[in-house]
Amino acid sequence: MPWAADPDSLQAVNRLSRWILGLGSAPLAALVFPPFGFDGFGIPFLAVFAWLPLLLSLHGSTAKENVYRGFIHGFIFYAITFSWFTALFANLAVILWLILATFSALTCWGLHFLISKKDKLGTMGVACLGASLWVGFEFLRGEVYFLKFPWMTPGMGMGPTWWHPLLGVYASTFLIVFSGITLSFWRKKPTMAQWTGLLLAVTCLLSIRSPLVGAGQRDDSSGIPVLAVQALHPEADESQVAAIEFGAKFIVWPEYSRPGDARRIPFVRRSLEALATNAQATLILGTTTDLPGGENYNTALSIGESGILGEHHKNHPVHFFDDGKIGPNALPISTPLGKVGTSICFDNDYQDTALSMTQNGAEFFLVPSLDAVSWTLREHLQHSDLARHRAAENHREFVVASGQGITQHIDAQGRRVAALPQPDPGMLTTKVIPHRDLTFFTQYGWLFGWVNLGVTGIIVLWLLVEKFKKRRVAKSA
Repeated sequence: MPWAADPDSLQAVNRLSRWILGLGSAPLAALVFPPFGFDGFGIPFLAVFAWLPLLLSLHGSTAKENVYRGFIHGFIFYAITFSWFTALFANLAVILWLILATFSALTCWGLHFLISKKDKLGTMGVACLGASLWVGFEFLRGEVYFLKFPWMTPGMGMGPTWWHPLLGVYASTFLIVFSGITLSFWRKKPTMAQWTGLLLAVTCLLSIRSPLVGAGQRDDSSGIPVLAVQALHPEADESQVAAIEFGAKFIVWPEYSRPGDARRIPFVRRSLEALATNAQATLILGTTTDLPGGENYNTALSIGESGILGEHHKNHPVHFFDDGKIGPNALPISTPLGKVGTSICFDNDYQDTALSMTQNGAEFFLVPSLDAVSWTLREHLQHSDLARHRAAENHREFVVASGQGITQHIDAQGRRVAALPQPDPGMLTTKVIPHRDLTFFTQYGWLFGWVNLGVTGIIVLWLLVEKFKKRRVAKSA
């Protein structure tokens, strides 16, 4: 088998096989994500096996080969899935793909080291530490590193699962990689470790949910009516008429739907307050908050019949764009119908903003978003998927109003209830169900990523110490 230790006479053939396995995994993994698959949700069941060829290719190779293989795999994978980078950054896209690929190379470097310790750790030990290492580098890239970007991970590809409310999306990645490593050691007479990996792979497959809410699956008779508007700059009169006809208690407009600080422009503020008063609803819209020195916050402003109820400043401005300063906190807004999370667009790519708002009492989320049409359909489909994970982790419903992206309603299991066609202007009328329970993830499970990051640090330190010892021995010989 190409991943086993082989006689020297077969090494050339097996080296080629390992490269075919490793690099062939990249386009296979790309099929996991939008725009491929059913209704643009990707092909989630492939996530369980798409990285297995890469894990197989790490056996019987040198550390240098595995680092190179991981790097090239990452570059191919990200160049396919993030092909839309070129529309935003032109030639700079190549540099961004290279940065992302570096994390893949580091992961394969660490996995090679752990595989070399199989006699000491055992298959289960290698699988457990290897999965933790993978998650640790994934968490570093997505949530900690200053160019943080959490898109395109095995767990994301599976979609919301049973364990999202327990340990979040990174738990899905852990289980996929754990099962993949154990299966990569498969032999003619499987051990308990291999059977465990196979069982976990089957469990992962069974945990995949439909991305859509089927007919008869939802009772929203007790829900709160919400009107979400899909348009770059919605008209107040049109929103008012639609809200009154539907009986909406909340109106959600997209991010930057009113350029400039809406509170400081008298006629704009009056029209917004009139809309909320006449419709007898709370209006949540995207605007800015002016700061000294010409700076500003990207702001979700909430206006009720009594005036301004509160505001949220975007915690995660989009990289490389003039998207305001980083907001200092993430708190829900108190309204007559409960506490509402008003995270903005890119905030929902990460775990922390929705988590903080839920911990502080948010019962559902009404989200202003932008997603300019020039960012391509592939980007819109990928981005719209991320809020599903935040919904499932915290057991909260999300209604997202997008300027030119995908305006949608997501239930507390991360399934899409309704959506508007992209990118034409329109209005989504739906009913959102508040939730007040706190999931294990919201209370404690969010620490899972940090724990794995700590384990990854220990593994890397162990690897470096081993290399240092080998060099000392080689010099003294």
